[in-house]
Parts: sequence; structure tokens; C-alpha cells
Amino acid sequence: LPRFCTNNLLAAVARTCQNTLKYLEIDHCEQISDQGSSKLEKLYNLELLSLGGSNIGTPALANLVFGLKKLKHLLKADFLCDVLEYVTHDDHEIWEKGKPPPKLKIQEFVNSEVYYFHTTVQMELINRICPKIRKIKFFYDGEETCEIRILDIFENLTDFKLNGGDLNKDPVRPLFELIGHRLKCLEFNHTENVDRHFIAQLALNCPNLTKLGFDSCSFVDYGTLYNELFDYYNEGGLDTIEEIELALLLRDQEQLSNEVEGIMVPFQNLDELIMSSRCTKVNLAFILLNIPNIKSIYLGSSTSLDDDLLEQVLERNPLARLEVFSVIGDSELSYWALELLLSHCGQLKQIKGLPFWRGVTEDERKLFESWLQEKNIDLDVEEIEPMDFSLFFNRNEMDDKLREEIRAYFSTD
Repeated sequence: LPRFCTNNLLAAVARTCQNTLKYLEIDHCEQISDQGSSKLEKLYNLELLSLGGSNIGTPALANLVFGLKKLKHLLKADFLCDVLEYVTHDDHEIWEKGKPPPKLKIQEFVNSEVYYFHTTVQMELINRICPKIRKIKFFYDGEETCEIRILDIFENLTDFKLNGGDLNKDPVRPLFELIGHRLKCLEFNHTENVDRHFIAQLALNCPNLTKLGFDSCSFVDYGTLYNELFDYYNEGGLDTIEEIELALLLRDQEQLSNEVEGIMVPFQNLDELIMSSRCTKVNLAFILLNIPNIKSIYLGSSTSLDDDLLEQVLERNPLARLEVFSVIGDSELSYWALELLLSHCGQLKQIKGLPFWRGVTEDERKLFESWLQEKNIDLDVEEIEPMDFSLFFNRNEMDDKLREEIRAYFSTD
């Protein structure tokens, strides 16, 4: 019941589904108040509740969260930390002071959408009361706010999304030496200075990963840096000291590249790769060559994938188990890329984003779709049409009578 749920609707649900309802999603329902929260408490069999963007106060949320004894999944609950701090410092009924804190079965934690960054003390409190947390979305802005290694105390953590961090100055790399073996799903958002050495570290420390994603991250390509330095060195005209320093830097870059190639192991269990960050061909190839059992690849428009790179990858890693290949955004791929995928990827079921492939004309796309039908090949290349929600959001398309009927239906009066 997203967006349109009210206190009255919750009262009706509580009366009729009290003994049976296990899953309820009522996100962004601004008409739900503390009164509606009291109705939710009667749904004692709830195991999943999604309650983002409500106007329920912290005390009422505390009674609700601690009152639903079977609740395991509290989705989009950016209020969870505030609730736990309220129970710890201001409440005297839910947690009787002097006794051990009550434990929750909740398995998800997301950062606050008000202040985003949580402290070390807050994360310790979350782990103390919610020891079964397995999925964390975490905003990081340096050690001054929160020591990132505190995440090691979440012993059940398997699904981690990191927002922020700079691999050149923050202790992000050591974190994955501590928690990497537990992780199955890992996503990075706006993480700076990702390089091949870090990718190799993830492959070594996170052997159980099934999903890996990079969204709006910055990648460093030491191979490109080496070429630029080499050209600069060959131009000459340098002082003796400058020439020596540059030669040493070139040596270090070459050693680093050889070291990375030597320690890299494949992501043997990786099923899904999401890359929506600006990434050079060198870095992208390095990743694609080391995912032998991948099933789904989702690429954005800034990944530099073209026919030549795809052919080079498929020659060494044929992606034999690939089922979904999606490139959304401008791409240099052509019709030749389609032929490469079909000839190497025998399990392929979906190719998405064809309208964005610059090298594929509309006529070629229609010809390809006709060929699939003619050969009776089970390959989905259709694009999803967005649903039309104008009836709900564009009031100009509704006359006064219809607006009043909808308002009356959802009214809490």
C-alpha cells in the first residue's frame, strides 16, 4: 500500500489480517500518524515491514519496532538508529535500566536520510541491540566521524554497500581484510581512487562474492599513467635529478602492474556485475577477464566498452554462463558485438540497451529481432516501457469530481 495508505486503512487491515499478515509495505504514506502505528502493533505475525518516509514519531516507532516480536526485515528504516538511541536514553518502559538490553531480530540497517553519517558509538549500539544485522548501507566521510573498522563487529554481515571513502587516504582497504570472507554482495558508491590493486585485493579477500557493483566511483589506471610518464621521459630535456626521479617512478609503476597481475585470482562465485562508473578499457578488461562464471553484466555509458575490447575479453574468457548482458547509455558497440555474444555465450537470455548502441542502426536492430523470431531463438531484446502514473501525480488530468472521490476514499477523517 505505498503512498496512499491511511490510519483508517491500517485499522481495517489490523482487524481482518491480524493473524495472517506477514509482509507489509507502506512507504511514503504521509497520512499515517502515531495513531496508525498503534494499529500496526496488532499485526503480531509481521516478519517484513517497509516504512520509509512516514510521519510517525520516534516514541511510537520505538513501541512498534520492539512490539513486533517476529519482525526480521525492517526496510528503508533510516530511523532505526534514532529509535535505539531513544530507547537507550529517554525511554523507561521498553528497556528497563539495569537489565540487559532487549534484542531485535532485524537484519537490515540503512543510514539516516537526515544526517547520513553515523558515529562509532551509534554503530556499536546498533550491533548491541540488533546482533543479527546482515545487510548494511553505510555512508562514510573519514575516521573523524566513524572508524570504519567498527563494521567488523557485525558478525553476520553478508551484504554491504559503502557510500564514500577514498582508497588513497582512508583505511578502506584493511576493512576488507577483516570482513571480506563474510561478504556475498558488495557495492561501492562514490568511492574514490579504485585501482586494479584494490580489485585484486577484493578477489583475494572476498572469495564468496556473488554480486559486485561500482556506481559513480572514480577509477585510477596506472597503465595509462605509465604510458604518459614514459612519453614524458622520452621527450628528454630533463635535469639529471628529474630524470632519475622519473626513471624510478616508471620502475615503480611497472613493478606495481606486474605485482597486480601476479596476485590476481578470478572471482569464481560472482554471478552479477554492475559497473556504472567512468572506467578505462584497461580496468574494465581486468575485471571482465576475471569473472569466469558471471551470469549478469550491467554496464553504464562511461565504461569504454567497444567491439575490440569485447572481442579481446571473449577470446580469453568466453562468458559461457552469461545470461543477461545490459549496456544502458551511449555505447560504441556495433552489430559485430551481437554476433560475438551469440557465438560465445551459449546461455544468453537477455540483451538490453540496444537502442543506445551507436554502432547498431534502427534497421539493423529490427533485422536482428526478425532473425531471432525466424530462428525461434529464446533471446529477450525488448526494452521495458515505463508505466504511466499520471493518473496519480498529474492532477490537471483529473476533473474536480474524480479528485474529490479519490480524496474522500483515502481520507482519514
